Amino acid sequence: MFDNYSDTVAALSTPPGKAALGLIRVSGPETFKVLEKIFKYEGKRPFPRSFSSFFGYIVEFETGKKLDQVILFTYEAPNSYTGEDMAEISLHGNPTIIASVLSELFNHGVRQAEAGEFTKRAFLNGKMDLLEVEALSQLLNAPTKAQASMALNQLEGLPSALINKLREKLVEQLVQLDASLNFPEEDIESLDEKLLAHALSETLDELQLFKRNSQNGSLVSGGLSIVLAGAPNSGKSSLLNALLNKERAIVTDIPGTTRDLIEENFQIRNIPVRLTDTAGIRKTENLVESIGVDRAKAGIENAFMILALFDSSEPFSAEDSDLMNLLESFNKPFLCLLTKSDLPFKIGEEPFKNHKTIKISSQTGHGLLELKDTLYDFLKEKGLSELENMIVLGAKQTASLNKAVYLLERLLESMAKGIYQDMISIDLEEIVRELGKITGQTVDFNSLDLIFERFCIGK
Repeated sequence: MFDNYSDTVAALSTPPGKAALGLIRVSGPETFKVLEKIFKYEGKRPFPRSFSSFFGYIVEFETGKKLDQVILFTYEAPNSYTGEDMAEISLHGNPTIIASVLSELFNHGVRQAEAGEFTKRAFLNGKMDLLEVEALSQLLNAPTKAQASMALNQLEGLPSALINKLREKLVEQLVQLDASLNFPEEDIESLDEKLLAHALSETLDELQLFKRNSQNGSLVSGGLSIVLAGAPNSGKSSLLNALLNKERAIVTDIPGTTRDLIEENFQIRNIPVRLTDTAGIRKTENLVESIGVDRAKAGIENAFMILALFDSSEPFSAEDSDLMNLLESFNKPFLCLLTKSDLPFKIGEEPFKNHKTIKISSQTGHGLLELKDTLYDFLKEKGLSELENMIVLGAKQTASLNKAVYLLERLLESMAKGIYQDMISIDLEEIVRELGKITGQTVDFNSLDLIFERFCIGK
């Protein structure tokens, strides 16, 4: 994929289908040469010009037939999204018109862009690094305003600047170390290992903080999974509807109504979460309900946190006891919600003496504010409320960060015990290489294909 970067490519950048407008993006060395053939406009302004717009028509080169009335935006290299000569054609959003304009471009040697090719060209031309590419992917797919804001913070380049700063410091130390090792006859000041260890320790602290922020970012970017679990008719679906303030799940008095996972995005103040309603957990001979129970248990196992619901208007049952044992076996944080607090209290306090409980009523709204506040305090305690500090990495970047932290920890341990300076140099080289993989300064082209294939064709 993307073997030829010397050609010119084009693609529709807006979603396919009928719309008021469409946008075709063209990028590459032949961009303006092709457009001079098929774009006609009135006026004396020179064409092309950087950061300019022109009103005119796209025409068939052979016949002069007008295909559409357009506004053409031109960007001269390197001052464009891709770093190449680039143009954007704003035209009417009729799929037939769009297809005819693209066809005319292709008739002049322009090829159809692959998924993510414009962004990959931007990366290869130094317009953005891999951290910014990852942020762009998150921004394009963010389901909530908070997640979009988090991605935008990263797109502005602060995480990239930090990694570059740390990498440059390590390179400086490596250069000084190698110089003293390779040119002992020269008057080069030898490296003080105590000062080096102190500097490396500071770098490790910053990398470990970066790692924590990336772990939190990974959790929040997908929406923290909070699962509603309980026996049948414990009030899970009613609570989901009450929190969302809409009828998302079907609520009946018939046990086993919910048989599949129901997921919805929700925000606890500024923190995006995914609320999941599950089938009531009980032993059943019904095959379909049994599958739902198995999915509920899998949802609990994969959740970040569980809201365990118990019907407080009924005595503590064997099913309630089984649920409590199941939750404790998963070793996940869970909060006990005693539902239907508007009815007489029969469940008792004893089963919950070792657990945090909140009495709630989805019918009256009692306890819902306390529930939201409790959830927020828990997430804040876990460091998940400071979205502006969070970082989102891809799988390969995460692996490189983890390896860099591990290597630096191991190097400091070895230096404390005593190690030859040439071994320090070897380890520093590997750490520098892994940090370079995070931003793309160290390029793995096989990994790049996987990263950019996630984008749409016109991006």
